[in-house]
Amino acid sequence: MSYCLNPQCQHLVNPAETKFCLSCGSRLLLGDRYRAIKPLSHGGFGRTFLAVDEFKPSRPYCVIKQFFPQSQNAETAQKAAQMFHNEARHLEELGNHPQIAELLAYFDQDNHQYLVQEFIEGKNLEQELAENGVFTERQIWELLNDLLLVLRFVHDRQVIHRDIKPANIIRCSRDRQLVLVDFGAAKLMTGLALELTGTVIGSAGYIAPEQVLGRAIFASDLYSLGVTCLHLLTQVHPLQLYDTGEAVWVWRNYLKNPISDELGKVLDKLLETATAKRYQFAEEVLKDLNSHLFAADTKFLVPTISLLPNSPSLSRNWKYIGTIFGHSTRVLSLAFSPDGKTLASSSENGRIKRWSLDAGKIQAGSISVPSQTFFGGTGAINTIAFTPDGRFLISGDRGGRIEFWNLETGELNNSFCGHSAAVKLIKISDDGYFLASTGEDKNVKIWQFTNQELVYSFGEKSNMNAIAFCPKCPIIASAGESQEIKLWSLRTGKLIQSLGWSSGAVYDLAFSPDGKILAVGGYGRTIRIWNWETGELVNSLKSNLYSVRSLCFSPDGQTLASGGEDTTIKIWDWQNERLIASFPHHLQLVSCLAFSLDGEFLVSGSHDKSIKFWQGI
Repeated sequence: MSYCLNPQCQHLVNPAETKFCLSCGSRLLLGDRYRAIKPLSHGGFGRTFLAVDEFKPSRPYCVIKQFFPQSQNAETAQKAAQMFHNEARHLEELGNHPQIAELLAYFDQDNHQYLVQEFIEGKNLEQELAENGVFTERQIWELLNDLLLVLRFVHDRQVIHRDIKPANIIRCSRDRQLVLVDFGAAKLMTGLALELTGTVIGSAGYIAPEQVLGRAIFASDLYSLGVTCLHLLTQVHPLQLYDTGEAVWVWRNYLKNPISDELGKVLDKLLETATAKRYQFAEEVLKDLNSHLFAADTKFLVPTISLLPNSPSLSRNWKYIGTIFGHSTRVLSLAFSPDGKTLASSSENGRIKRWSLDAGKIQAGSISVPSQTFFGGTGAINTIAFTPDGRFLISGDRGGRIEFWNLETGELNNSFCGHSAAVKLIKISDDGYFLASTGEDKNVKIWQFTNQELVYSFGEKSNMNAIAFCPKCPIIASAGESQEIKLWSLRTGKLIQSLGWSSGAVYDLAFSPDGKILAVGGYGRTIRIWNWETGELVNSLKSNLYSVRSLCFSPDGQTLASGGEDTTIKIWDWQNERLIASFPHHLQLVSCLAFSLDGEFLVSGSHDKSIKFWQGI
């Protein structure tokens, strides 16, 4: 069916293919393109409809937001319309974030203003709560870490959401990402969009006290996020969690399960009535979450274990020392510079960050590292690598491009199209002569590093997920979804060895520093260790992961680190098939790992958008 958008129409419902309302004669296609098919919500500032885009053959879903304030005062209506226009313009920029619905269109029709936004398919947290019951403490830690990064992005652009609640947080069905929706109440922190006098926007129980008075600030969103956490922890409406007689929150009385003091302190500060006592910015909350994470997670963390004190690497007692939050989207790749003074990271939104470890402070219990950001466009940068001289950083992106960044200037020095689809991984040989890349076009390509000329390539019938150069021999290994690991001669480009893998897709490969051992991880719960020259399976590590996504050897080759979909990092004495340490500190999949050159630090990147440091002492 098709819904009429005329607010005065008495009979909104029309047959599906009708072009004009049968009741009032109004046009049913918004902008001759978007057809409203289902009402979603109605408020004092307008209505929201589920719609279809009839301009596209697939007729994808979208959301129409119609703006018409109820106030009959001409001056108020004019100010409201101007504010709506300014918000629409700013929402276009916010829509570049993968956890905010994209603005598709904005225009006037029949004396009303409209926004058309991306439709996010999934369930909101209110629905999840009704279906699954109260959230666990770990789920709340994950929620806070995730949405605070989104709010930091929003607030950095001078926007206040003003209506954060479980119903406006959707878990996307496609990738399980939390998406913040309904910016219809959003306010720009500019003189042109000052709050209309007497206008209260927000949802009862979630709205901050100062927002009730029409004076919303960034901390108002943090208050609403804190209230959202209370509702998810208790499944009780916020109005029942506040004692108006005593003017205090009594949410602890309604907890179904106890929570740690650390999380309680964070929530209490989010909920302070006095704005001066409340967290002012998302960054402040993230810092406290980071400092409290280890202590708060003790009831579901596996303790650090130190087992074999008979070599420098194995004798280390590994400890978590801190987290840096520099990316607003998933961290996809990490790399140390040849001198060990710089760490580089890349993320899903096309950003590369260079972290100055030399200028920073990294020690047990303390981490503070300055950074510089390079902008690689809007597509994901899946992989990065330093050149052997440390002067350039090479990146591979979703568009199939391989790019060279000058680390002194931060500018793009060179770029070429290496693959017809997304570049998944790039590696540089130890001698600096070869650059290898693999992409979603199912090809592995070997380039001469100095002039980027293609030396040769070899393709597969299935996706290639991993490549690795052997440190001591002119060999490159590749693997993916073909259920075998292949080793190729760098001199000739010919296949010289195949190793069987029957556990599904391979996600990562790592050669030991002496080049004699190849570690393989992927789908399944086992890491396999091969002597690649003989084809002998040396050991199998029962990792108990859903799948292994990242592997790396320590510089002395004695230990192997792995990360997986279960968010856990494990450090192994691979020769004796023993687990040295296990860290489930991340909240989502561990996408990348890297040891510092001296082997003292292990760094991990995750889809939870954080980079964590571990120290072996």
